[in-house]
Amino acid sequence: MNSLKSHQRDKVKEFINVTGAADAGAIKALQGNGWNIERAMDAYYNDQSNYEPAVVSQVPAVNKDKINEMYLKYKEFETEEDEDLVGIDGVLQFCEDLEVDPQDVVVLVIAWYMSAPKIGEFTKAGFIDGLIKMDVDSIEKLREKLPRLRSDLNDEKKFKEIYTFTFKFGLQENRKNLSIESASSFWKLLLNGKFRYLDLWLQFLEEEGAGKAVTKDTWNLMPTFVKDCDSDPNFESHDENSAWPVLIDAF
Repeated sequence: MNSLKSHQRDKVKEFINVTGAADAGAIKALQGNGWNIERAMDAYYNDQSNYEPAVVSQVPAVNKDKINEMYLKYKEFETEEDEDLVGIDGVLQFCEDLEVDPQDVVVLVIAWYMSAPKIGEFTKAGFIDGLIKMDVDSIEKLREKLPRLRSDLNDEKKFKEIYTFTFKFGLQENRKNLSIESASSFWKLLLNGKFRYLDLWLQFLEEEGAGKAVTKDTWNLMPTFVKDCDSDPNFESHDENSAWPVLIDAF
């Protein structure tokens, strides 16, 4: 580190803050990508085994008693005393304490870590296990971890898991399909910066989606469609006989 220039040291610190990599791994990734931090992060997430892993502490990372206290704090907002969960009011207070908008995409990432069964609800097991997986035991530590959690959306494997999780998470009770409104909101969060035709897609759904719903098949095939649009933006190789879901095909 001492042999690096000041601006290079700043990039190393930023890289470590986001990825959790060790000094050597951060420097290796940055040097191998011309000190371009975005390319370096992409390279790191695409092949983490090629870089030195983050240092693992020998001291327990989190205090489970503190995590349980956090759970009890937000469970207090649940009106049904026998319900072992954090309800909508507790989730809203959780977001307020975290200083994030409930509709911020990072809340969706947190919900994935907590295996939230639906919008506005955390189970006790999911809440506790999620905080352990995120390696935090206080709202302050979780707030500091937000940049790292946002970067999970740039990890191809984690993004796929978060995207797949979102369909069931967003379902209304006793429904098998997502409403157009819910699907549009989630696509706006998840595909921002990933889908070149996102604005046109959302406009299409608003104009043509009345009375329709998004099936699980349509939801799951959307990332494939996004990749196809990226590799063939003018649809020159589009096959009219290909088996796309009706909604995507109509677009």
